[in-house]
Amino acid sequence: MSNCNHNLLPHQKLAANAGFDGFELALLNISRLFFAAFSDPEKRLWTTAFALAKQVWGPVHGPALANGLVEVLDAMRITRRETFRFSNPLCQCCNAKLSDHERQLMACVCSARRGDRTRLNASAIMLFNGQEPHVFIAALDEYIGMFALGVLSYDKDGGVSTAAVRALQR
Repeated sequence: MSNCNHNLLPHQKLAANAGFDGFELALLNISRLFFAAFSDPEKRLWTTAFALAKQVWGPVHGPALANGLVEVLDAMRITRRETFRFSNPLCQCCNAKLSDHERQLMACVCSARRGDRTRLNASAIMLFNGQEPHVFIAALDEYIGMFALGVLSYDKDGGVSTAAVRALQR
């Protein structure tokens, strides 16, 4: 995280060019804050992650979605043996880049959101370097299930959709 040379490596992508929708980009950015909080707890970046979730997804859903995301990331941390490499959320240049591990994680998220079980399983096997990803997939399924059930939905920018707010108010 600390040795930023601000250069995009040949194998790296920019997060903005990875094909993520607004919700997925917000989830990536909030995940990075949690990763940084896990790696350096004294910085207390989980408070920034929860604040960003509240800002992006609203005061009602933001904290619940951030908490659910922590459960998914914890499931990944429990199962994964290797160090997870992530882009520094506090550096504007690094934050624009997508690490290989982030790309694999987001492939799992995107596949789960789109109901592509084959791609989800393949992406999870890559993320976990061949280790059994069932605990992670179960946590991700539960998290994504909040949206599949129509409990929550998001507009293309990642915010709570107006239709979802109206439906929740009924």
